[in-house]
Formats: sequence, C-alpha cells, structure tokens
Amino acid sequence: MANTLLVVHVDIAVIPDQLVGFLAATEENAMASRKEHGVVRFDVLSDRDDPNHVVLVEIYRDEAAAAAHK
Repeated sequence: MANTLLVVHVDIAVIPDQLVGFLAATEENAMASRKEHGVVRFDVLSDRDDPNHVVLVEIYRDEAAAAAHK
C-alpha cells in the first residue's frame, strides 16, 4: 500500500525522581529524530493528570524508516 504510514505509540511510566532527566533526554532524542529521513512526526506527550505518564507518538513513512531510526 503506497499511501500508508507506520505509527508507533509508546506508553511510558517514568520513575518520579527521574522525570526531569528523562524528559530532557527524550526531547533531545525527539528533536534529532524529526530530522531523520522518513520520520513524519515524533511527539513527546505528558499526561496532565499524571506527569510521570509519558507517551511517544512516532510516525514513519514506512517500515524501512522505522528500522533506520532504531
């Protein structure tokens, strides 16, 4: 299928005393990932009710782009 994307949804429970460092490292990784060929989006989302619950939404043009990212 030529008009499909690969969406990866990563649900993370961060250890509370590691949250600041985790978010800094994750945002740095997301910014670099957005520059990769084949990456359409790479979002870092935090739960308003539980800041230790973080979700990554990664969207790739295809399987090859996701594999190259890894």
